[in-house]
Formats: sequence, C-alpha cells, structure tokens
Amino acid sequence: MHQLGARGIRLNFQADGREVDLAKLADMLHQAANRIQHLPGWMVQLYVPVWVWEGKF
Repeated sequence: MHQLGARGIRLNFQADGREVDLAKLADMLHQAANRIQHLPGWMVQLYVPVWVWEGKF
C-alpha cells in the first residue's frame, strides 16, 4: 500500500452506531500503530463519537 501512495489507517468506530468498547479501541489503536511504525509519514485516523474524546484533552 505504501508504494501505491497510501499513508494511513482508518479505525471507524462510529459507522454502525453501536456503543464503543474503549478497551477494544485502545487495543486496535495499538495494533494499528505497531503495523505502521516503520512506514514514514503514515498516520492512524480515528472516527469515534465525540464522547470518546470528552475529558481526554
């Protein structure tokens, strides 16, 4: 994918409208980061409900 120009992984926890499991989100975020850590310029994009961010920043 890197050779084709892709530069990110998207984790979408909002599309299906179900409750977000924060432990699963954290686990998947760590897995995604580990997969791309050696790829220059890559990022992880999160789509999550706003309540996930409340109190985090």
